[in-house]
Amino acid sequence: MSTDVAPSGEPPAAEAVAGAVRRIWADVLEVEVESIDIHHSDFFELGGYSLLALQSIGRLLAEYGVDEVASVELEGALLNRLFEEATPMAQAECLVAAGHGAAAPGGDAGP
Repeated sequence: MSTDVAPSGEPPAAEAVAGAVRRIWADVLEVEVESIDIHHSDFFELGGYSLLALQSIGRLLAEYGVDEVASVELEGALLNRLFEEATPMAQAECLVAAGHGAAAPGGDAGP
């Protein structure tokens, strides 16, 4: 198991996934990507609500190719995590912990 970390101290996969979460949130919430900090921005403080949360989670799962069977359980885990800690990094860590998001979509994997 790799112990590599990004400059922020996060695993590279989590950093890459957090960037995807950030981009999806910006689109769903209709805000500028730059206005979202992966460690501190709160989905609900940015104007999010439960329906938008489900839309963003669905898009994230689709982007990472999570199959329909796995997505049912993971969607619940991601939603619970969002209500506990509503940051892009928390969503990313949940997805990576479930074994998804090891590389950025489109082959843009980190170092």
